[in-house]
Amino acid sequence: TIRVKIPVDFAIAPSKLDYLLRPRAKGDKSKFLVKLGFSEERPTILERAIRATATGIEAQLDRTNKFGSFFAIKGFLVGSQGGAVKVRIIVQHRLDDVWSFVTLYPDRE
Repeated sequence: TIRVKIPVDFAIAPSKLDYLLRPRAKGDKSKFLVKLGFSEERPTILERAIRATATGIEAQLDRTNKFGSFFAIKGFLVGSQGGAVKVRIIVQHRLDDVWSFVTLYPDRE
């Protein structure tokens, strides 16, 4: 099993935060994030929380494809109101050596 520490400066595209925080008919992730105090109006708070979770824990190789390697991080995402939920964060290490956030979702294991 390959384990790595994710660099603190990994990329998080604003569109990824928007996707997570905007209610959707299918695959909605905003409900559990809103319960933690995150909102569409202040996405940088979610960005800071993702970074705090992802950079403090070793990531485990999840899969590899033609775009790079994908690593999973299991940890607790702490909300702006103090609550926390166990999540799984996926970060990609691209072939051009750039690390970038892919998604997160509640970890039900």
